[in-house]
Formats: sequence, structure tokens, C-alpha cells
Amino acid sequence: MAEVTVKAGKSHKLTEGNIIRQLIILVLPLLAGNIIQQFYNTVDMIIVGKFVGDNAFGAIGICGSVFNLFTCILIGLNMGFAILYANHYGAGDYDKLRKTMFATVAIGVTVAVLLSLGGIFFLEPILTLIRTPETMMDDCRIYLFWVFLGLIFAFFYNSFAAMLRAIGKTDITFWVLIISMVTNIILDYTLVAVFDLAVFGAAAATVAAQAISALACFYYLWRYHPELRLTKGDMVWSRWFYHRAISFGSVSALQQSTVYFGKLLIQGAINTMGAIAIQGYTAAVCIEGLLISFGDSSSAALSVFIAQNCGAGEKKRVQQGRRKGLLLISGVGVLLLLFLILFRDMVLKLLLSHENLNALQMASSYLILMGFFLILAGIVNVWQGYYRGIGRVRLTFFFSVIQITVRVVLTYLLVPCYSLYGVAIACGAGWLAMLSAHILCFVYLQRKEKKLSMGIL
Repeated sequence: MAEVTVKAGKSHKLTEGNIIRQLIILVLPLLAGNIIQQFYNTVDMIIVGKFVGDNAFGAIGICGSVFNLFTCILIGLNMGFAILYANHYGAGDYDKLRKTMFATVAIGVTVAVLLSLGGIFFLEPILTLIRTPETMMDDCRIYLFWVFLGLIFAFFYNSFAAMLRAIGKTDITFWVLIISMVTNIILDYTLVAVFDLAVFGAAAATVAAQAISALACFYYLWRYHPELRLTKGDMVWSRWFYHRAISFGSVSALQQSTVYFGKLLIQGAINTMGAIAIQGYTAAVCIEGLLISFGDSSSAALSVFIAQNCGAGEKKRVQQGRRKGLLLISGVGVLLLLFLILFRDMVLKLLLSHENLNALQMASSYLILMGFFLILAGIVNVWQGYYRGIGRVRLTFFFSVIQITVRVVLTYLLVPCYSLYGVAIACGAGWLAMLSAHILCFVYLQRKEKKLSMGIL
């Protein structure tokens, strides 16, 4: 097998040094990147809402729920793949790393094409299933058709970004997203406001920005990390590499898709409440998504930290990373609650027209209740990152099923009586159930490991 002898690019080893500092360095660019990614759909909604109307604003919100179900499968795949990358990188095995990269890209491209075709083919049944109001149906069809067509760019960006995260270069994904976000805003305004292309313009801007993100990440990897360049010897069929990639990627993808399928069902419950509720919920979820990014980023950073240390056999640092990650996210959760208490109405007025008082009130009430659950959400996400990092990806899927099942069932039970309050209560209950499962499982695994070390098992 061919060996790459070129010098490795500068990366970040996480197997020694100050843990809190390393976690913060990993988290900050991931957080900024996640917030910027959240803005893709948010910018579309803001510009469409201002220049097309409130119904179009609500339609883009519905489209976000649908499209996220498809993109989360690709994100989940790459989350699983990233654990393999980080493991091989932590062990210093670049040969296995490159072969894994080839296998994962081959799998991912196939999945992306199938998802794109499936989304376009089943577009009408999906919109009907979630009870999309007739007044928003045409806008939803147009927007979703074009973003499904460009789904391959979303895969390539997430694939290259996963490689960069695995070698500790989270700062590069941040700068790439900055460029992409600026492009998205410029194109959104030009196509929607100047050329009057409505939701088609918003969709085209999103696809173009994703394509630019993918190209920029690829260029950086190729230019500055020659040790990751595939050789002819790396591009071979190997059952072991494909089996591991499918095993890790499929479970993570299933976990992510389960969560977003549940969110799509929740959107269906919201859609039964009428256009005002849809608009209020859409605006509130935009803000909620930005704040949840803190937990998502912490989860992704911790999984990379733990995977590298597992690969290097640093068991003590694995547990130290878990504890310090939980401490950091708890403090952040308190700050996020204070932010919502003080500024939620101000931010909501950037998303909804001042005349839409009922939607504003519904969104504000929903957010203040959700604020009290943000600490819980962050802690749950950090636990998920821990289990992914130690390779227990099947457990993360099981925990996600518990959370989303509780959340969906309670949403449909509570919405008829408590409106958006019911959605928030159901969400908090789902996170609480998930956290309980995390802790019980951790106690069981620790006891089992202790018995093994004592020779009891």
C-alpha cells in the first residue's frame, strides 16, 4: 500500500495540555459556525418576510423543518465519520485515516443523491402529511424543490468540515462559514429584493452559499494538509473500512433523523393551529435554534476531544473532559436564560412585523418558558458528545429516541389545551427523560468497568 511521506499540516493534538482551554478553543469556532449555519434559513425568512410577506415567512419556516430532516441525515453521517477520523488522527495512523476518508465520501455521495431524488419525488406527500396550509403550499414547493436539488453541496461541506474538526481545525470551518454567510446575505437581498424572485431567490442563494462552503473547505484541506490527500492506493474497496464507516455513520444519521422526524411531526401539530401560530413558532424557533447551538457545539467539540484521547489511550483525560464540559455548559445555560429574559422581545421584532401582535405574543411566551430548559438541553448535548466520543454511537441513538418520543407524544396531548406552552413543556420533559437515561447508563457502564478491572466479570 502506498504511503504518503509529505509533511503533515499543522493540526491540534488534544491528548495533552489544559483541557478547559482546549475545549474552549474547539467550541468557539464551532459555535460561531453553528450560529452562522442557523442564519442560512433565518436570513431567508427575514428577507422573504420583509419583501414578500408574512405567509412567505411562515412557508420558509415550514420548509426549514422539512429540509432539516434531510440535511440532518448527512450531518449525522458525518458526525459518525468524524469519530473515525479523530480516532485515527489521535493514533497517528494517516494511512487508515485516508482510506476511511475515501470510504466515507463514497458512502455519503450515494446517500446524498438518493435523498435529493427522494425529497423531490415525495415533496407533495410530505407537505400534505404535515398539514401545510394551502396559502403557503406553492411557496413551500418552490423553495424545497431547489434546495433538494442542491443537497449534494450540503453533503460535501459537512464532509470536509468533519475532517477539519477531527484534526482540530475548527477555526477554518468558522472562517469558511463567514464567507458563505456573507455570500448568502448578498445573494438573498439581490435575488429577492432587487430581482423580485421571492422564495426561488432565497433557495438559490442558500444552495450557492453551501457550494462555496464546500469548495473553500476542500481547498484548505488540499493546500495545507497534504497528509490527507488520497493516493491511488487509498482508493480501494476494503470491507473493513466500509463496514466501520457504515456502522458509525448510519447510527449517527439514524439518531439525527429520528430527532428531526420528531420535529417535523411537531411542526405538523403547529400547522393545525393556523397561520398566526406558525408565524410565531417560526420566529421563536429561529432564536431557540441559535441558543441551542451552544449545546450542539459543545457536544461536537467534546466528541472530538474524547475520540482523540480514546485513540491515544488517555482514559483519565476522557473523564476529565466530560466533567469539565458539563461544568462549562451549565454556566453558559444560565447566561442564555438571562439573555432571553432581557432581550427576547427585541429580537422577535426583527423577525416579525410590529403589526403581527398575536404572533409576537405567542413567540415571546414560548421563549421565556424554553429559556428555563436551556441548561438541561446543554447538559444533554454534552453527554451525547461523550458517548459519541467513546464510540457508543448506538447509545446516543437510543437516548435520542427516548427524548423525541416523549416530546412528540406530549406535544400532541398538550397543544390543544396549552398552545405553544404545551410544545415547550413537552420539549423540557423530553430532555429530562433523556438526561435520566444518560446518567443511569453511565452508572451502569462504570460499575461494569470496575468489575472487569477487579476480575469479577
